[in-house]
Amino acid sequence: MVRIGFLGVAHPHSSIYIDSLRRARAEVRGLYDLDPERAAWWGSANDVPCFPSGESLASEVDGVLVCAETPYRRRLVNIAAAAGVAVLCEVPLGPGPEDSEAIIDACERARVPLMTALPVRFDPTVLQLRDLVARGDLGRIRAFSGVNQSRIPVRDGSRFAIESVVGEGSMMDNAIHLADAYSWILGSEPEEVYAVGNRIVTSDLATGETSALLIVSYAAGVFGSIDCSWNQPLNYPARDRFALSVVGDDGTAGVEPMRQRLTHFGGPQKYSWLGWEVPAHLPMIQEFLACTIDRRVPVVDGMDGLRASKVVWAALESYRTGTPIRVVPAT
Repeated sequence: MVRIGFLGVAHPHSSIYIDSLRRARAEVRGLYDLDPERAAWWGSANDVPCFPSGESLASEVDGVLVCAETPYRRRLVNIAAAAGVAVLCEVPLGPGPEDSEAIIDACERARVPLMTALPVRFDPTVLQLRDLVARGDLGRIRAFSGVNQSRIPVRDGSRFAIESVVGEGSMMDNAIHLADAYSWILGSEPEEVYAVGNRIVTSDLATGETSALLIVSYAAGVFGSIDCSWNQPLNYPARDRFALSVVGDDGTAGVEPMRQRLTHFGGPQKYSWLGWEVPAHLPMIQEFLACTIDRRVPVVDGMDGLRASKVVWAALESYRTGTPIRVVPAT
C-alpha cells in the first residue's frame, strides 16, 4: 500500500484529495501544516495524525500532496525532494516564475516525480472533447469558451482570498485550469492575454480580484474566453461551475461535467447538490499513486503547471496595466 502524506492542508481541495486517496486504497500516513491549529482541526475532521515537522512526515511516506498556501510550497517541496518522495503540488507551484522553476529543478535534481494538480485533464468528458478535436471532427478550430466559477474560498477557514497571504485572487484560483485545458486540447501555447476584473462581488471578503474575464490569443487567430469569477454565494449548493466549449468550422462541442448531480435536502448545508459524475480528482490521484510506485514522470508534470501559470501571471499584469500582455513561453 502506498504511503501518502499532506504537506499543508490550507487549500480547499485537500478535503477532496483525502477522499480520493482512500478510494484509491492509499494509506494516508499523516499531515504537517505550518498552522498547528488548522492542522489539529483538519486532522481531527479527517482522522489523520499530525506530525511535528515536514521532515518527520516525509521520512515515513512514499509521496506527498503539497496543499499549503502558495508562498510556502517551495519550502515544503524542497523537504519532500530531499527525502526522495514523489510530489503532487497544487497550482501554481509558486507565487512567481522563480519559485516555480526552483521547485521543478529541485525535483529533477532529486529524481523524484513532480506532478501538478490539474484535474481537468482527467475528466472523461474533457478527454472526449480533446479526442474530437484531435480527430478533426470539428474541422479547423476557431475559438474556445469557458467558465470556471466558484464560491470565494473562505467558507472553511481558507485564506486563499487574502491576496497578501497567498498572492492570488479568482484568476489564479480558477482561470489556470481553463488556460491549461485550452493549450492541451489545441496542442499549442498562447501568445497573448488580455484581462479585466474587479472586486465588486464579495469585496468585504477578499483583497484581490473576485471577478475576471480573460481573452487568450493563439496563433492563426484562435482565441479563448475565460470567466473565472468568485461570483457564487457562500451558501450556493456546489462549490464550482465548470463548462468548456470548442468552436470549429465543422461543428461546436461543449462539456459541463458538474451538471450530473442529485439534489439533497438535509444535513449541515440543508440544501446541496451531490455529483454522480466520475470525479476528475480520483483518476488524477490514481495517476499520482502510479507514478509514485513506478518512479516515472507523471502525465501532467511540473512544466505543465508552469506553462499554465505563466498565462495567468500575464493576465494579472494585463489586469493591472489595462493592456494586452505577451505570454512568455516556458522552457
